Amino acid sequence: MPKVSVIIPVYNTENYLRKCLDSVCNQTLKDIEIICINDCSPDGCLDILREYASKDERIKIIDFKENKGAACARNAGIDAAQGEYLGFVDSDDFIDLDFYEKLYNKTLETGADIVKTKIITKHPDGYTIEERISSLDIINNKMNFNMGFVSAIYLTKLIKDYNIKFIKNCIWGEDRLFIIQSVYYANEVIPLEKPIYYYLNHADSTTALINKQKLESAVYSNKLIFEFINNINIDPKSYNIVAKEFLIDDILYLLKKSQKECSFDITNVFPEITQIYKSLKYNNILKDCYSCTLFDSIVNNNIENFNNPEKVLLEKLKSLKNIQTAQPKVSIIVPVYRVEKYLKRCLYNLVFQTLQEIEIICINDASPDNSLHILQEFTKYDKRIKIINFKENKGVAIARNEGMKVAKGEYIGFIDSDDYVDLDFYEKLYNAAIKNNADIVKSNIYTHQLNGLINKHYELFNKIKKNKFYFNMTFFSAIYKRQLLYENNIKFIEHCIWGEERLFPILACFYCKRFYIEESTVYHYINREDSATVKINETKLASAIFSNELIFKFLNNAKIIPENYKIIATEFLEDLLHVLTASIKLNEFDTNIYYSKVLQMFENIKYKEIFKENPFLNFQYENLKNKKISNLINPYPLFNIQQALNNFRKNHLTNVNKNKNVHKTSTEIIK
Repeated sequence: MPKVSVIIPVYNTENYLRKCLDSVCNQTLKDIEIICINDCSPDGCLDILREYASKDERIKIIDFKENKGAACARNAGIDAAQGEYLGFVDSDDFIDLDFYEKLYNKTLETGADIVKTKIITKHPDGYTIEERISSLDIINNKMNFNMGFVSAIYLTKLIKDYNIKFIKNCIWGEDRLFIIQSVYYANEVIPLEKPIYYYLNHADSTTALINKQKLESAVYSNKLIFEFINNINIDPKSYNIVAKEFLIDDILYLLKKSQKECSFDITNVFPEITQIYKSLKYNNILKDCYSCTLFDSIVNNNIENFNNPEKVLLEKLKSLKNIQTAQPKVSIIVPVYRVEKYLKRCLYNLVFQTLQEIEIICINDASPDNSLHILQEFTKYDKRIKIINFKENKGVAIARNEGMKVAKGEYIGFIDSDDYVDLDFYEKLYNAAIKNNADIVKSNIYTHQLNGLINKHYELFNKIKKNKFYFNMTFFSAIYKRQLLYENNIKFIEHCIWGEERLFPILACFYCKRFYIEESTVYHYINREDSATVKINETKLASAIFSNELIFKFLNNAKIIPENYKIIATEFLEDLLHVLTASIKLNEFDTNIYYSKVLQMFENIKYKEIFKENPFLNFQYENLKNKKISNLINPYPLFNIQQALNNFRKNHLTNVNKNKNVHKTSTEIIK
C-alpha cells in the first residue's frame, strides 16, 4: 500500500504541468502513487502525462473522453486511490520536494486524520501572498481550516468511510463541502508551518475571473454547506467560523466583485442567499454594520441599497435622534486625526452598538482633513456623540486624557478612529464587568494586516488568561472601571508620540482587583500603510525610550512580585532592543545617546535572573555592554551557534556523568 495517493486533475495546463509533475515525482517520500486524471484536455497535457508515466511507474493515468470538471476528476482519483493518505495537487501548481514526507511523518507522530501546511499564492508579477489562516487558528479550532484543501493530506479511510466527495457539476466552490465534512469528521487536524504548497494565480486560471455560472455555483456550494452544518451536532463557535467564512467573507465578496466586474443581474441569486441566511442556527455572526446592511438588502431584494450601504446607514443614523443617555454605562473615547477614510466605519459601528447606554467622546486633534466635518454630521443625529475640538495638534495622549476628564460612564473604553469593534462589543464587555464585578474586562483582538492576513493573537490571549500582566500594549481592547482610573490617577504619557499608552495598562492591571476576559467579541485593529506606528524616526525612538524609562521607574519602585515584574520587564526590554536596532539599521541619525539609555535600563533591572531565564536577552545585553553593534543588529547567527555549543556541552556532561555512574555501580558489584 502506498503511503500517499497524490491526485492531480489535469485540464488545459500544458504550460505548467511539467513543473507540477517534477515537484511531485521528485518527492523525498518515494512510496507514493500519482493519479493523474486527464479531463479531456484540448492541449498537449495527455502527451506530457504519457511521457512522464513511461519514466515513472508510480504514475497512473485516468483519461476522460469528455470534459467532466475538476470535481468529477478528483472523485475518480479518490475511487482509484490505494494509499493510506490522500493528497491533492492542481496541475498548474507545485509543491516543496519534502512536502509529502513531512506531512506523512507528522501523521505517524500524532495519529492525526489530517495534517495541513501553508499555501503561498504566486501572482504573475512575482508578488506572493501567504495564506491568511495561521497554525494557531487551526490549533484554536480545527474549523479554521479555510479553503486551502490542497495543502493537506487526509486519511483515506476517513474520506471513504464518510463518502466525502467533491460537488459534481459545480464549476466554482466544488471543494468547499469536502473541506467542511473532512475537517468535521477528522479526529484531529494538525498544522505545520513548512513545507509549502505554491498556488499559481495566473491570467488563464479558472479562478481568476468571475461570471454568472461561477457565482451561481458558489451559492449552490454554500447551500450544501449550510444544509450539512444545520443538521449536525456542531458547537456555536465552530458553526460561526464556518458561517462567517463562507456566507459573509465569501458570498459578500463574490457579490461585490460580480457587481463591479460583470454585467449580469446579481439579484437572481438573492432568493437562494436569503434562504441560506434565514436557515442560520445562530443569528449573531453579523457583527459589522456594513455586513448587516448588505444582508438586509439581499433579504429585501433591494439592489440599490446593496450598492449604497452608506445611504442606508445614514437613514438609520437619522432615526437615532431621540436616543438620550443621562447616565452612560460606558464612555467611549475616540481620538481623531487624519482618518477621514476610516472614520465613518468606526462611528457607525459605535452608534449602532447593541448597548445603547453609551457616550461617544470624540477628540478632534486639529485634524487637517475632513474628519471634523464627519464628526459634526454624526452629532446632528446622535446626541450621545460629544466633540472636543483642539485648535492645535496636541497628540493622542492628551486627546485621550481630555476624554477621560469629561467621561461620565461607569466604565471607560478606548477606540482608535481607524479601527472598529463588533456591534455587541460594549454590551458583552459591560455585562461581563457587572456579572463578575470586574475592574477591567478585556476582549479578543484581531489585527488586520496590509497583506490581508488577520492575526488573531491566540498565543497572547492564552498568556493573558494565565497572568493579567501579559496584557500590555493592546489597552484599547478592554473597558476599565472609571473609578479605578480616577482614584489611581492612571493616564496616558503626554508629549510622547510613540509608546504613550504603554504605562496605562500596566498601572491599570497593577491596581485592579478583578480582571476578566470576554472572548466572544472582537476589537478589529487596522494596520495600515499610513499608520503613525509604521515608520520609525528619531522622535519616535526618543519617545519609546522615555515611555520605557517611566515603566521601569514604576517597576523598580512598586511592590510587584518577581513573576509579574519579569513578565513586564521582558516584554519591554525586548521592545527596546527592537526599536534601538531598527534605528541603528536606519542609519539616519546618531543613536549613541539612546544606546546608553537602553543599556542603563538593562543594568537597572531589579531581578537579574531575567537574563538567566532568557538567554537571548542576556546575549543582547552582552552585545550592548561591549558595544558589539554588528552582533546587536544581527544577533541570530552567533546566538544560534552559542546555543548549539551550550546544548552540546550539556549533553556531553550528561553522558559523562552517566558513564561515571555506570562505572561506579559496576565497581560496587565487583566488590
